[in-house]
Amino acid sequence: MQIIVNASTPFAPADSKPLTSRGEFYQNALFALGCKPDNPPLGDFLRRAMHLEGQWLIASPIHWEATHNDAMIVAAGAELALDDSESRLLFEQVTDFLKGYEIQSAYFSPHLWLLKIDHLPAITSQSISNMLHHSMMPVISEMDKTFFWQRLLTEIQMFLSAHPLNSARDHSLIVNGLWLWGEGAFKPSTSQMIYSDDDIFLSPPHNSIAIVHKLDATNQFGKNSLLLIKHPQRWDLQKLRQQTQNNQSQWYWNNLAYSLKPRGWWSRLWRK
Repeated sequence: MQIIVNASTPFAPADSKPLTSRGEFYQNALFALGCKPDNPPLGDFLRRAMHLEGQWLIASPIHWEATHNDAMIVAAGAELALDDSESRLLFEQVTDFLKGYEIQSAYFSPHLWLLKIDHLPAITSQSISNMLHHSMMPVISEMDKTFFWQRLLTEIQMFLSAHPLNSARDHSLIVNGLWLWGEGAFKPSTSQMIYSDDDIFLSPPHNSIAIVHKLDATNQFGKNSLLLIKHPQRWDLQKLRQQTQNNQSQWYWNNLAYSLKPRGWWSRLWRK
């Protein structure tokens, strides 16, 4: 059983075993659906949800810093404290900038923008969660044999670093670049019974996911269940843990992940 929760948790249970979170709800969800963990095809997944045609990849706002002969992403996602209104302003500026390259863009969330890449060289990247606090240069050097994407990343960095919108960020880290990732085709591969409260999963585009059941209080979960919880504030997660404690479970939060062994039969007998 796998449980994906769109929230952070302060700590893992004492009796749990640590796992690796992919750092964001949809990255964790696509991993659970059988997509490659180092760079899930989130661009294709979201473009289907947004009814976009063609090939798309993800552009995530970042703050990066140069080191000796290298560079590193030090903040992305929630760490940037980038709200929706501020992100949309930056997105509009980047959209205008990219018109010079005939690149179309689409906005999904403050930390997930999309770029259409039908007519552009192939790109090989890694997810933003894989890149955070790691060396950028090995991945950038292998990103594209034509060096189109390497040049574009550099020009976007120069454009954003000098942009007036960043001067209004007060004490927050400036957005001085984008990380491009999430290319490839979304081809889920799982035999699990899927439950979700997320409209994107409940209305799977192009039948990419065969059947997704609506998550509600009457569901009975088995050991082969996959729960994709987009709106955790609507659910009693402590009660859910009690409901699932007879099965081995893997919990993936935005900030950490862990597995829990099933409660032993002697424990269940003791409680009766």
